[in-house]
Amino acid sequence: MHSCAACKHLRRRCDSSCELAPFFPLENPQRFKVVHEVFGRSNVSKMLREIDPSQRENTVDSLVYEVEAHLRDPFNGYLDYVHNLEHQLKELQKEMDNVKSELTKYPSREITQYVMN
Repeated sequence: MHSCAACKHLRRRCDSSCELAPFFPLENPQRFKVVHEVFGRSNVSKMLREIDPSQRENTVDSLVYEVEAHLRDPFNGYLDYVHNLEHQLKELQKEMDNVKSELTKYPSREITQYVMN
């Protein structure tokens, strides 16, 4: 019986010393599969050993995110997603500025104070 997706994928016996088990649960085998295909088990293990234990879960999440973004768009990876978010943020900021400008036209003191903050 395997206790992690990494050991099952690699057809290894998983024991309590498995450093990948906390990050690649058996219930989500695709998570390890995609990371393994791009980075390899030994590289992932090495990365995890070299960083602070408190940062390991975030690191694995980042690796998974990066690989999935690369699979969606091999040329740009996650950069298109980031650019789209930046564009949305700029558009929302413009909209917020327009709303604030409209609100200042009303004589309510409370609204004016709220808009200026």
